[in-house]
Amino acid sequence: KNIRKYLLTEAREKNRPEFLQGWQTAVTKCIPQQKNDSDCGVFVLQYCKCLALEQPFQFSQEDMPRVRKRIYKELCECRLMD
Repeated sequence: KNIRKYLLTEAREKNRPEFLQGWQTAVTKCIPQQKNDSDCGVFVLQYCKCLALEQPFQFSQEDMPRVRKRIYKELCECRLMD
């Protein structure tokens, strides 16, 4: 729900109406759950990284400060870290 809200907000702010409709929501209870409205992008990036590297979703809301720092470092160094 939070990720969908984030994506729709981004689409509106960037004037991209093609991204406002057609979304399907699938809820899987056995994955890390976001517990606030401010970590949407961090969760999306962490899910994507896990999927791309074929790793399990082994993170939680409590890990977000550490994940944010790691993402910053990865962006600065132009490479993914383990």
